[in-house]
Amino acid sequence: MPESGGSVAGGIAGSVAVWDATDTGPPLRTFHWGVGPVYAVAFDQNGPCAAAAGHAGALVWDVDD
Repeated sequence: MPESGGSVAGGIAGSVAVWDATDTGPPLRTFHWGVGPVYAVAFDQNGPCAAAAGHAGALVWDVDD
């Protein structure tokens, strides 16, 4: 996703959103996993995966799925 201008962000409410950085519209996807407030998010520089870390754990997922 980073090659195509993607952006990922987490929030205090525990959600993670993925945007197309070239579009001003709503997020492409929003995830709610129940990890509590999300403190960190990042894309994998070698593939379509992203990670999010929250109060109750961390997750890695394929942003294209």
